[in-house]
Amino acid sequence: MTSTLSSSLSYDVKTGAWTNWEDGTVMGKTITLTRRDGDVLIAFLALFTTLIGTSWWRIACYFLHYYLSSEAPRDALYHQRQAILRNSANGTSGLSSLVHALWSWRRIAKRPYYRTLPIILFGIISLGGFAVAGIFSSRISTLTGDAVMIKSTNCGIVSDANATTQELATKILPYVARRYKTFANYGQECYTDSTNNTGSGECHSFATRQLSATITRNATCPFNSTLCKTQDQNLRFDTGYLDSRADLGINTPDKNRFLYRRITHCAPISAAGKEDNYSSSGLSSNYSRYYFGPTYKGDPYTYQYPKTDMEQFRLLNFTSARGDYSLRTIPSFTVNGSAIVGSFFFPIPELARTDADVSLFFLSANDVLFTDGTDDPWYSARAEAYRARDVTTGQYIDTYVQDTAASALGCAEQEQYCNPNVAASSPERCSRWGGGKEASMLAASVFGGDTEVLSQVDWATNVVSLNNYPLSAIIESLGIAALTSRDSLYDGVQGTLPDNIWQSDVEYWYSAALATIQGTFVDVASGPADADIDPFLMRPDTDAIKQLCNNQIVLSTNYTNFNVFGLAVLLSVGGLIILLSYTLEPIVSYVQRRRNLDVYARLEWCANGTLQLQRLAHEAFGAGTWSDAAEAVPVTAKGDRLAMLDVSDTLHPRLQAPPPEFEKTMAMRQSSEDSRKSVHRVDECEVAGTETSGTISPLSTRRSLSIDLERRQ
Repeated sequence: MTSTLSSSLSYDVKTGAWTNWEDGTVMGKTITLTRRDGDVLIAFLALFTTLIGTSWWRIACYFLHYYLSSEAPRDALYHQRQAILRNSANGTSGLSSLVHALWSWRRIAKRPYYRTLPIILFGIISLGGFAVAGIFSSRISTLTGDAVMIKSTNCGIVSDANATTQELATKILPYVARRYKTFANYGQECYTDSTNNTGSGECHSFATRQLSATITRNATCPFNSTLCKTQDQNLRFDTGYLDSRADLGINTPDKNRFLYRRITHCAPISAAGKEDNYSSSGLSSNYSRYYFGPTYKGDPYTYQYPKTDMEQFRLLNFTSARGDYSLRTIPSFTVNGSAIVGSFFFPIPELARTDADVSLFFLSANDVLFTDGTDDPWYSARAEAYRARDVTTGQYIDTYVQDTAASALGCAEQEQYCNPNVAASSPERCSRWGGGKEASMLAASVFGGDTEVLSQVDWATNVVSLNNYPLSAIIESLGIAALTSRDSLYDGVQGTLPDNIWQSDVEYWYSAALATIQGTFVDVASGPADADIDPFLMRPDTDAIKQLCNNQIVLSTNYTNFNVFGLAVLLSVGGLIILLSYTLEPIVSYVQRRRNLDVYARLEWCANGTLQLQRLAHEAFGAGTWSDAAEAVPVTAKGDRLAMLDVSDTLHPRLQAPPPEFEKTMAMRQSSEDSRKSVHRVDECEVAGTETSGTISPLSTRRSLSIDLERRQ
């Protein structure tokens, strides 16, 4: 696929809060952020979830400690378990300590598994639960997918109503052709490529990857049976009821939705009795004329094309332009049962449909040589041509040419609009079938008197009808590039074709038509990228339509969405858990003190705190005069010294009280150190004083003494 698609499907996106009505009023609340800002919020949510998990563990430990508290004498495992519950910082550290305690007491304590394993399992479940919650916190940004809303600044439908013929030919039609080619590329990659299961990023540009359609490859004839070459090998496409919101990306509440259905029925047409030869002295070739209804200019025939002159072809002998196909489309638009002005021809009764637009597609193979020939009813090439010789090897192959100057394919296309808010069984749910223009006019009949809804539905149907993309418009833009047979055409020689290659062609056209429906709604909302088209835009003229322009959904990975409901639940519940973890203990303690409730459990929780356990250990040796023994932080009298760690047995360190003479010895040692420091300071002061007074330095003193000795001699 070319890069045209990726460059043309680039839209301004609305950031901030909006509602994705597909998920409802509550669950659809969405916040769209740029990728950078979204990454920051995701990182915060992950950190916030971790903090919630820690707070949850602290709350659980608080209740478990209270529940398991007992005034009766208990063994060491009980006290270690209580201490672990009281002091573990988080689930991971608490779980690790409990596992170690269980392992150490497994053969010593009474029923160690019964007493610790349930708490260990609870810890595992808690850790697992918050691991899932951590994943969910990041999933808050993916629950809403990549759906974003276009920020519409140039909304409008391309219309040629006020364009001159010159402007139509030089600006509007070239622009439309480029868009058709873009969407045809999208259709080929994202609709017909069955191997592209995940699809490139470009296949995830619209609200849905592709519009669904049921394809019947053995359908009946869509016209009078005498016209179809086959009665049971024809093609029928049915989109079913496409939802304006889910499928087309028009983000509106339920009451503003509409359903759109499109059926396309195609078959190769027999020209038996409808073909005639034509020649004139003023023409260099003989022509075949096809009579399926007069043209809009009044010509009695529908189409004419020159016959292949094999003698002329032999004389040219590959010294002229290589053979290639020609493809011409001739549409007819039906309103109130008959073709309207603007149709390219007026179908004969056998071909006419009162409930559908009819298009004919004439294929001519010109000087294309078929290596194997084909029985395909549209390409049909069994007329023998000359033997072709490979000038390099001298080998010969038999070649064939198309049986007729042109072969016709006919398609009937009908559309219908429905109101999803009306019961499915009601005859007023859907408008009657009609061609594209008629269906657009009939749509309003099923949406009652709600002016807002009618205004929006009328705008949407105009998007469909004014952009005029039946299959004929696709072929007018793509030309012979719409033929899948050309994939195996080289230098005027056509490789082997299957006998149903025409179906591959039409399926490609249909995928392009569906992709164009998707893309056109987005194009209308965002406005054309080509500024030369702005003067030809039909702008929204009501608030309801402007609202519709600002509610077109596309998919983009350049932004991050967050589900407001998920954020609210996470932040509110998580914030409550965090707040409770810091306020639960003081609140419960305050109430218990006021009412003198459960004194033992409260004091045991306090006593098992790290600092209180330290107090109990030192106080047992009579070390320190302690106060605040029932608070979080106990304190001693000023200057109190505590017990020392006895490490004489490195395998069994313990506390020991300071020796009776410890304070006296320390005081004497301190006094001695102070004396030495005092003497040292005096010496320094003397030296400093000597230097300051200007007398001789120690070096000068020695020199002076040496002089004195010399004088005595």
